[in-house]
Amino acid sequence: MIIALMLFTGIAGAYAQVTVGSDSSPKATLDVVASNTDGTTPEGIIAPRLTLAQLNAKQSQYTAAQAGAFVYITDISGATVADYSDDITCIGYAYFDGTKWMMDCETPLSIFIQPQEHTFYKGRSPEIAALNCVAMGNGTLTYQWYKIVGGNVTQACTDADGTGFNTTYFTPNAVKGPNRYYCVVTDGTGKKVTSEIAEVVVGCGAWTTSGTWLSFMCHNLGADESLDPFFFDGEHLGNHSGGDIKGDLYQWGRSRDGHQRRNSWTTTTLATDNTATAPAGVSGKFIAPTDASSDWLSGGNETSRWGDGTTNANMIKGANDPCPDGWKVPSIAQWQSIFSTNTTNQPSSAATANTWSWTGYGYKIGQYLYLPAVGYRNGNGLLQDNSTNGDYWSSTVINNTSSYYFKFINNSLFGQDWVYPLSTAQRIIGQSVRCIAEQK
Repeated sequence: MIIALMLFTGIAGAYAQVTVGSDSSPKATLDVVASNTDGTTPEGIIAPRLTLAQLNAKQSQYTAAQAGAFVYITDISGATVADYSDDITCIGYAYFDGTKWMMDCETPLSIFIQPQEHTFYKGRSPEIAALNCVAMGNGTLTYQWYKIVGGNVTQACTDADGTGFNTTYFTPNAVKGPNRYYCVVTDGTGKKVTSEIAEVVVGCGAWTTSGTWLSFMCHNLGADESLDPFFFDGEHLGNHSGGDIKGDLYQWGRSRDGHQRRNSWTTTTLATDNTATAPAGVSGKFIAPTDASSDWLSGGNETSRWGDGTTNANMIKGANDPCPDGWKVPSIAQWQSIFSTNTTNQPSSAATANTWSWTGYGYKIGQYLYLPAVGYRNGNGLLQDNSTNGDYWSSTVINNTSSYYFKFINNSLFGQDWVYPLSTAQRIIGQSVRCIAEQK
């Protein structure tokens, strides 16, 4: 060993460049040539192998004279030494720069768990699941969630938008309609990466012709809300007692007193007050007069039972409105807005605000609203046009005897596929009610 070292020293002293492993001329100061290229032996140069702890123990041995030295770190357990080995954060090669040991342990900043692309919550008050974004990179990672409002305007989320807006798990508030979020991750060096956009749709609804979102309840009033609101197979078309997604049939302007049930008793006596509690015997019954009356209320002059008696697009909720708190019967203008600006009768294909597609026994409007064709009760209290007609009351009046409603017909037998955005009916007719969220 001593002879070999003396020989190498002598060669190094005699020549400015040395080749190891071959008699060929060196291509650099030290040229190490593989001794075997047939794959039968391992090749390479092995640097001194040390653990972090062992390197720390040698701190006094390294000065400016050792600049350029390199070692291979095999274990990083234990603490680093400030201004000496604090750059050693991974296993691999490290070099000494004359002051401290340097190491390139950079981890590319990347997101390996993206937030779920699309989530739809059907209930009225759903429990929103957290969006998850997890990244890997250098140093301490920070997270900031953003929401997209309007077109492409973004706003940094705060406590007002949900919990965990600056963590990997962000639970947005249950804001009705489609809401879009994404996360920006920043590493310890200031580099940033942006997650994919996650759309969270809370509740049912549809786009309007003005580009705004109109939130609807997912079911007709009186329907079984435990059932899927997006498909009506007609299994219970002849079942007047309900028990599916058909829902109830209200006479215009009446509250929820039992008359709306599909199999409720009828009476020919007109109500004398706008709550249909007088005279005795009318409350809870479907009022089907035998005379020419077109309103269940005697006189029929009170027109603000479900609204304010005007034709305003967004009117206040009336005293008899049967919708639950926070919801109301839509005006006819609000119904029209999810179809087209054209108020004339048109085929469903003429819709401009959303795509209308016939599914089962009803129309799916866009992706998040379904209106089943469940017919109506005529002035005699008899059910008509079940499975072909959808008749949905509005809160808008036309005169002292009639009100507007939104209607569609799809009858393949007669080739009918029409939407009637401005239909009128007498108030003794029983029709479906689909509530919308009150707009403040």
